[in-house]
Amino acid sequence: MAPFRVDPALLGLRPQAPRAGQSPVAPASGAPVASPIPRTANTGEAVAAEALPDDPLPGLHLAASSRMGALPEPTGESLPTFLLADRLSGVTDVTTVAEGNAELRRLNKTVTADRMTYRHVEDEVEAEGNVVLRDPTGTVKGPLMRLQVDAQTGFFDTPEFNFQQQRVFRDNNPYFIPVPGATKTEEIRRNTVMQGKADRILFEGEQQYRLENATFSTCLGPNPDWYGRVSDLGLDYEREEGEGRNGVLYFKNVPFLYAPLMSFGLNQQRKSGFLAPTFGATSNSGADFSLPYYVNLAPNYDLLVTPRVLTKRGALVNGDFRYLSSSYSGQLQAEYLPNDSLKGSSRHAYNLMHFQDFGRGFTGRLDLQGVSDDTYYTDLASRYAITSQNQLLRRGMLTYSGGWWSATGMVQKYQTLQPDPLAPVAKPYALEPQITVTARRPDFYTTDLAFTGSYSDFRHPTLDEGKRVYAYPTLALPLQSGGLFITPKVGLNMASYSLNRQQTSGENSVSRAIPVFSVDTGAVFERDLQLGGQGFTQTLEPRLFYVNIPYKDQSNVPLFDTSASDINFAQIFTENRYTGADRVGDANQLTVALASRLIRPETGAEVIKALVGQRLYFSDQKVTLNAGDPPSTVRRADWLFALNGQVAPYTTFDAGWQYNPRDARTERLSTVLRYRPEIGKVLQAGYRISRDSAPPFNASIRQIDLAGQWPLGGRWYAVGRYNYSLLDQRLLEGVGGLEYNGGCWVVRGVMQQLAVTSATPVRAFFMQLELSDFASIGSNPLSILRRNIPGYSRTLPSDGSVPVSPYEEAL
Repeated sequence: MAPFRVDPALLGLRPQAPRAGQSPVAPASGAPVASPIPRTANTGEAVAAEALPDDPLPGLHLAASSRMGALPEPTGESLPTFLLADRLSGVTDVTTVAEGNAELRRLNKTVTADRMTYRHVEDEVEAEGNVVLRDPTGTVKGPLMRLQVDAQTGFFDTPEFNFQQQRVFRDNNPYFIPVPGATKTEEIRRNTVMQGKADRILFEGEQQYRLENATFSTCLGPNPDWYGRVSDLGLDYEREEGEGRNGVLYFKNVPFLYAPLMSFGLNQQRKSGFLAPTFGATSNSGADFSLPYYVNLAPNYDLLVTPRVLTKRGALVNGDFRYLSSSYSGQLQAEYLPNDSLKGSSRHAYNLMHFQDFGRGFTGRLDLQGVSDDTYYTDLASRYAITSQNQLLRRGMLTYSGGWWSATGMVQKYQTLQPDPLAPVAKPYALEPQITVTARRPDFYTTDLAFTGSYSDFRHPTLDEGKRVYAYPTLALPLQSGGLFITPKVGLNMASYSLNRQQTSGENSVSRAIPVFSVDTGAVFERDLQLGGQGFTQTLEPRLFYVNIPYKDQSNVPLFDTSASDINFAQIFTENRYTGADRVGDANQLTVALASRLIRPETGAEVIKALVGQRLYFSDQKVTLNAGDPPSTVRRADWLFALNGQVAPYTTFDAGWQYNPRDARTERLSTVLRYRPEIGKVLQAGYRISRDSAPPFNASIRQIDLAGQWPLGGRWYAVGRYNYSLLDQRLLEGVGGLEYNGGCWVVRGVMQQLAVTSATPVRAFFMQLELSDFASIGSNPLSILRRNIPGYSRTLPSDGSVPVSPYEEAL
């Protein structure tokens, strides 16, 4: 800290003349001089100090004292004001006139000009000629300014401004609700600049400005590619709000958007007002225009209302209400189309998600989805995740978590949609209700004790119904030494049914109790390995998993929630080859697997991983899904292979292969190769094949999938995806588009074709103009590009994780 300095005149010393080349300094009356401090034991003794080498005046040090309080923070007129110039004149304590390289400084504000008049009583400065005002919000330049320095009121004639602000982006979360402790978020901070000019700037208080007939842009340079003009623009950096009237946006000097009234946040903060309009087109609905209005109802709840016009169908309104507190949160979305011109009726959709924390370990959840008709989503939705929905969940849950055990009560139904007559969708069972209890004591006298149980009441309008009580206690003994482990495990799988048969015949009361025994054992070996001049740790991880389950006929039990498990590396290390609780497959089998990894020893990061595994059967598998199905006599199951990781610089490979050695054919194959050398450059190629699990084992899926984003030169980027079914000889989904990065703006044009049903595909067009750090106009294709092109990056020179606006659509 610099020494405490006192005016030499107060000490009876002769003032020293300024050094050669130094401008005179006149302390303004806005910086009152304190009276000399009397020397007492309580205040510390004043001790003379030598002048510092760069100080024009000698100074004082105050001797330290434990009874000295902290220096109060200067406020208002107590802030020191400094005025420098080539020539100073005026009347003491009334007016100071500074001419030639005049400069006024107070705290973090600086004013420079050719000539400056400071009026002490009014604390007002009038500056003329090459006036420049600098403060933390930016810089303003012009010919004439009048400003009350402390009150920050006044005006600036014909100014040019450059406002800077630190913007905060939160976790790419759309219109985030900032309730402390409610959600985990990550803040991204970076500076943005807005420059322009105006007829006049009115200073209306600390960090508050009003601009008359202003032109502004976030583009740098004298001729910005885009700019806005407003007759009146208010900026309040204290409240982080802005308002404008009669605004027109220009692109390449061509007006393209008029807004009679604008209201916006200056730091991505939530604020009520209209958002940028969106527009696009689809083959189902025609041209699509929407104008969202955001309502900031309270810090913990808000509403987004979006009127939408579809030229082929009519006017639709969408509402999105969100709420959040310390004990509950949720979201309600609803859409209503009063009269669909093509369908000839009104249409609607709704979606409610609610979570409640009741305390003392009790939580609740409610999910309600519904639409007016089967083809609502295929006709009106614009996202694949929605158009592909055909089972709409309606569920209520109450859960208790008691540490090592938990219980859940649930009622669950579905609205099943039939959008494609050629591909009927089966209606699942309703649960009215289901009560589930799970418990686990992982260190119960060196054992692992677990229990899963449930009561389920299955309802269906046409299939067999029934009530099921299920219980599965298990006891395991984990043993480990160094890199070796072995875990023997025993269990008893029990179920009891009370049936109401509507399609099949048989007993209405059925029960079973089947013992289950398994042993899981393996090892991990490591060695150092040099590859390409780099050091790695290589592991070798063999694993054996044996299961023994006796046979019991279960063909008289309906399939409420059970199907054959998909064969993969996770499934081959489970006891039951079926999902659900209606079948327990008999087993006398051994799974053999081997894994190997390359690991960077300095970071522990896995570079590449390879796996191979196979299940061996020592007896026939007699339990089948359906009565009459023949038992399986296979002794060696399909081979499973997997390879994933970085296979070359910037190149990753992910492959899975299921090979049938009995018939020498591939059952399933999935490969993905991705090359991403830098942001804005990514290429991906994939191939997938799958066969039916039942005779005649024909191929059910055979697809190629190509995707990428790549610069074409001259700031142009190409984006696209080609997902084609070789089996059906049709395009499942295609995306193609171009992006142009103008430095402070990006324009995107994207075409999409989507095979929603087996009939005519849906086509859509998206066009968006993104103005850097200001707004995005047009339909937003970013969610489509990110879903279709893994690794896609926005091409603006900003962090790719920063959202276009706080209202950007969730991915």
